Formats: sequence, structure tokens, C-alpha cells
Amino acid sequence: MGNAIRTLQSNIIGKLAFVSSIIALIIFGLIAGFFYAYSVDVMPALDNLPAQEAIRSMQEINTAVRNPVFFTTFFGPLIIGTITVVLLTLAKNKKATIYILLATLTYLLTAFLPTAAINVPMNLELGLIDLPIGNDKAMEIWKVYSAKWTFWNTARTIGSTIALMLIGFSLTSQKTN
Repeated sequence: MGNAIRTLQSNIIGKLAFVSSIIALIIFGLIAGFFYAYSVDVMPALDNLPAQEAIRSMQEINTAVRNPVFFTTFFGPLIIGTITVVLLTLAKNKKATIYILLATLTYLLTAFLPTAAINVPMNLELGLIDLPIGNDKAMEIWKVYSAKWTFWNTARTIGSTIALMLIGFSLTSQKTN
């Protein structure tokens, strides 16, 4: 009876780990896509606007992005990644655990921390600009902001995409019954 219960528990934990991995795939994919969209279309579109309009638009975007859906998507990879690491560890799936752990650490180091240390402070500074200002001053501010912000956003895109790929590797290494 004891072995049957342990086997049942193991099967349940394995299935929970798999479901958690699928949720991780979705959350990591959403945030990678979010960053990607900014680098390939949002920032280029803002760069095509007059600088004062670009600044004002980005100020509005930075206000609108502070919402529960975005916060779930932004913090989600760290939360679901940690939960999935625990479940896969309990399921004794070492290879899948390593992939999820690497994915979570990759996201933390290449997307989450740069957001907190670079992009958010830049957004807060941009938010302090009281418009209208002179066109030359606006162009100078926007040119510096956009180049640096987009560079770091592209780094976040690459890092979160690598993390997403690692989630995929984890899923392909899991056995489902």
C-alpha cells in the first residue's frame, strides 16, 4: 500500500510540474513578446513622431503599463519559475529542473534586474519632464532616452527569449504518462 501511495503522489507531482511548466511557457512567452514588440515597433514608431509627442506618448505608456495584467506578466516568470523548480525537484526530474532554473535565472538577470535598474528609472526621469519644452531640448532628450532605452529593451528581449527557449527544453525533457 505504501508503494502505491508513493507512486500516486509521484504521478500527481509530475503532472503538476508539467502543468506548471506549461504555465511558465505561456508567461515567459508573453513577457518576451512584450519586450520584443517595443524594440521592433513601439519605439521605432515613437522615433517617427516629433520629439515632444514621443515624450508625451511614452509618459502615457509608462503610466498605463502600471496595471495588474502587466505586473502578473512581469513578475510571473519569477514566481512560476520558482514554483516549477520546486515541483520538478519533488518529481525528481533533474534535467527539466535545471532548464527551468536556468530560465528563471536568465530572466532575472537579463530582463527583470535591467528593468528595475535601468528602464524604470529612465521612465521615471522622463515622467518628470513638464511639456511643452523647446523643440531642440525635446529632440535632445528623446534621442538620448530612446537610444539607451531601446538598447536595454532589446537586451531584455534577447534574455527573455533565451529563457523562453530554456522553458521549451524543459518541457521536451519531461515525461508525461
